[in-house]
Amino acid sequence: MTSTNITWLHRASVAVAAVCAALAVWSWLPANTGDDTLAHVSFLLVFPVVLPGMIVSMRRMPNRNSPLAMWHYFRWFLSGAPRWAVALWVLALAGAILAPLTVVGPSIHPAAFARAFTMMALYFAVTAVLIYRALAREQRA
Repeated sequence: MTSTNITWLHRASVAVAAVCAALAVWSWLPANTGDDTLAHVSFLLVFPVVLPGMIVSMRRMPNRNSPLAMWHYFRWFLSGAPRWAVALWVLALAGAILAPLTVVGPSIHPAAFARAFTMMALYFAVTAVLIYRALAREQRA
């Protein structure tokens, strides 16, 4: 992947992360009617931006089944990132794990599906920003 592609994908991932953050916040507001469009829109925005970076960066892992290899992968794209970005990534990860738990239960809120998927899309978008940043750093070195 060329540095121009990485630059454009990084810019696109920052824009998509901002839109996904807005959609995630909107999905938790009381005005949300529970329409699943938020979930679909957020994932349609995220996947075209996230997939190239994930594919390129996952190739650098020798063993994709090892938890130790995943730890090194996380450390690779989180190293050198500002603390606020790491904190945002951890919060997005927590939201992506905890939001789907609102879908399970005796009384499911109509907006639970949209909440869960917008939080997962936000996590993927923030991860893409950090991956493209690490790829650009690696290419400059």
